[in-house]
Amino acid sequence: MRWHGVYRRFVLAPHYRFARERLVPHFFDALTAYALELARLGIPKAKEAVFALRELRTLPLPSFTGEVEDVFFSRFSSSFPSTGGRRWRGRCAAASPETIWTSPSSAPT
Repeated sequence: MRWHGVYRRFVLAPHYRFARERLVPHFFDALTAYALELARLGIPKAKEAVFALRELRTLPLPSFTGEVEDVFFSRFSSSFPSTGGRRWRGRCAAASPETIWTSPSSAPT
């Protein structure tokens, strides 16, 4: 979806900058803590998710381009570009609930 230029400039861009500067470290902290707890519970692939999150955290976040409206979506799209990103696909797929919880019996209760 293409956003109106004024909306992108005065709403999306400032919110993107704020999230990039202030929220992303906490977002990665929360995701890593969650993955560590899943690993402690013995959930398959949770350790790979922890590794992937720690590696993703070290990569610089792209500046706002207007292609995506959210800093978290930009992280995903920059990690998995359509013409590359194969290095991350296997590791980062481990961070998704679909691959961590391979069956209902493996989900935490």
